[in-house]
Amino acid sequence: MPPSPPDSELQLRGFYVTRFVDTASPSEAGAAAMRLLHTESKFTRMSGAYGQAPELQVDKVEPAPDSDPPAGNRSGYVFYEDEE
Repeated sequence: MPPSPPDSELQLRGFYVTRFVDTASPSEAGAAAMRLLHTESKFTRMSGAYGQAPELQVDKVEPAPDSDPPAGNRSGYVFYEDEE
């Protein structure tokens, strides 16, 4: 989603994305997923368009022993607008 025009009312937006990482613990997985996200060109372009990096949080960490990380990490972003 493009940023709101400068003179418009602030509209909070967010996104969901799935990333696969190989780590020793769930807490390391969350941090590794965020580091991976920060290296993606789509993420850096989006951050630049808004003038700041979005606040990030890990919603869920699950083991995925039979996953294909390169294939899973090519998945897209699912955007939403905050209705509050």
